[in-house]
Amino acid sequence: MGLFFVVAIGVMDMALVLAGACVLSPRVPAVTVKRILLSYCTSCLCYVMLEFVFFVREGFTAAQAITVYDRPCAAFDPVAGYRWQPGVARILRIVGNEVAYDQRFRANNCGYISSRDYTYRKPRRDVKRIVVLGDSFSAGDYLSVPLPDRLHELLQSGMQEEPIRYEVYSFALPGQGLQNWHSIFFREIAPKYEFDAVIIACYLGDFARAFTIFHHTQDRAYFGRFPDPPKTADGFRARCLPRMTVYAQIQSGQTMDRMVAAVRAGRDPGWRWPGVNLYATRLLYRRVRNLVGANVATDQTRRLQGIAEGCEPCAMISREQLNEAYGGRLVMLWEMLEYCKRRRVPVLLVSIPSREACMARARRCGAGQNVHQLELLSIAKLYGVEYFDGYKAFAGEAPETIDSVYWLRLDGHWSQEGSDLLAEALAGFVRSEWFRRFGQRAIAMPGEGPTAVAPSRVRASAEHGQKAGPGVIGERQGAARLPQD
Repeated sequence: MGLFFVVAIGVMDMALVLAGACVLSPRVPAVTVKRILLSYCTSCLCYVMLEFVFFVREGFTAAQAITVYDRPCAAFDPVAGYRWQPGVARILRIVGNEVAYDQRFRANNCGYISSRDYTYRKPRRDVKRIVVLGDSFSAGDYLSVPLPDRLHELLQSGMQEEPIRYEVYSFALPGQGLQNWHSIFFREIAPKYEFDAVIIACYLGDFARAFTIFHHTQDRAYFGRFPDPPKTADGFRARCLPRMTVYAQIQSGQTMDRMVAAVRAGRDPGWRWPGVNLYATRLLYRRVRNLVGANVATDQTRRLQGIAEGCEPCAMISREQLNEAYGGRLVMLWEMLEYCKRRRVPVLLVSIPSREACMARARRCGAGQNVHQLELLSIAKLYGVEYFDGYKAFAGEAPETIDSVYWLRLDGHWSQEGSDLLAEALAGFVRSEWFRRFGQRAIAMPGEGPTAVAPSRVRASAEHGQKAGPGVIGERQGAARLPQD
């Protein structure tokens, strides 16, 4: 497709130049026309050579780091950004000449990674259902047991000792952030599900992420972020899919087995066919976007870092400073928190640490707070919600242990041990503190409670049904009015 585009544009440009030369030839000296044609042809040749160099380079890059799925398992969805196709899928990540992870994950009936299928209504009135919003650290497609599933197991295991029964539903999807969470919460969770509490598991930069979409074809996996998300599948294919980046391949299980065997045998990966694309043009486009501030997450994180550094010790970041840092994007978070506040639904903000920040904190023996901790603690105090410091789950661990045991050696995500360590600490907090304070609060019922969440951003929601499923909307009357996209 990319090669066809280059050839087509080149032929059209050549035709235009030749037509212009024919028009100008009676008026412009022949030597000048020849120089124009020569300059144009030289420029085209240099561009094609540049693309070829980046094409070859991309082949070596693909050989050094590659992600593979065993089937097309993600598809665009206007509500969630994308959904996993129900069933078991395999994901393989090879970095250099080593396997970073080779894992199978299960997508449930609603397109989220979970060992359990979802239902809109709770199985029993005394069950406390917690919904989780998060990114890849929470979704855990590269883990044998994701964080929400482990949290569910740990809370279930303590049911004999306490009267509260728990259920954890994960709506986390890799790569996502606030804009996706806002859409999922107001267009799926709030109008359809019974729930008692909300956990927002936030990695640094998640609040700044635009609407994230994954989409798989028969042989490629595409990724992209869009501030103005498409409303329909046709709009996605016309406007977004051509601008998305290939981030993974789709191969058969047998091919993946051969790739793993080659890595374990120590064979040099050499050069892999990366697929035809405008690699030099895409790189230039990304660099220009970064220069003009289009890399929203990085830009806003830097702004927040500057504000945090200017704060006095133990001081909080004000709401005005947060809004300034995020350019008004936090209105989506305020709407979610206000919705829960009006319905007396407790919210827990959880900071998901990075390897580098966690190791830096360990070197300081736990002293001080970084910008991520300060940001979430400030939001929690401003809105009267709870905050769980995920960094404290790793307190007392040596930096070397954090690096080698609790994080994947060849990837930026935490390992199963790291995810489980935070899940254990979080389960203890939920049982001993959080639900002891909020256990008596009424559950949020689909379509019940105040309807005016944000007067400037409301619309009639879909009606509520009984059986959960991707894109399924039921027939219950009186649904709440929800913010628009």
